[in-house]
Amino acid sequence: MSLLIALGLAGVLIQSPVAPPTAAVSGRVMEHGSGTPIAGAQVLLMPSSIGSRPRQFPDRPRAAVTGSDGRYQFDDVQPGRYRIVVEKAGFARLNLVAMPEVIVERHERRDGVNVALQRSAAIAGRVVDDMGEAMVGAQVMAMRRPDGPPGSGLRDDLLEGDPLGHVPVR
Repeated sequence: MSLLIALGLAGVLIQSPVAPPTAAVSGRVMEHGSGTPIAGAQVLLMPSSIGSRPRQFPDRPRAAVTGSDGRYQFDDVQPGRYRIVVEKAGFARLNLVAMPEVIVERHERRDGVNVALQRSAAIAGRVVDDMGEAMVGAQVMAMRRPDGPPGSGLRDDLLEGDPLGHVPVR
């Protein structure tokens, strides 16, 4: 009887698929320039190409959220090529070229896959003429004002609005 059990277990062990060795990917998300950690950012580990798509996660990317120190980590990553995509409200999204790409091999631990995000903002509104009529087709361009002392020739009057947030366009 014990021989039958031993043979049965041996058959199960031989037929069980062997999980492929996995890897790990980790890093930090921080603010561009200051290096301040960004907490609460969503980090996606996305297959970089169809040929390297991991078998375990075929249809959707893996997701993690950064901690207070800006760190994220993905364990049990199948070997392959991935892109790191990071999103956080108030920060600009990276374009495809700027997204870090990482190639992981079996049993490899890739640390230091860091991402720097720049702060962003949105401007919304309506352009009107002196009579309050909408100016159809008006073009508005937001420009970064260079730092400089008052009276240095910067057009501060074009950047300040009234208490209601209306900004004159001249």
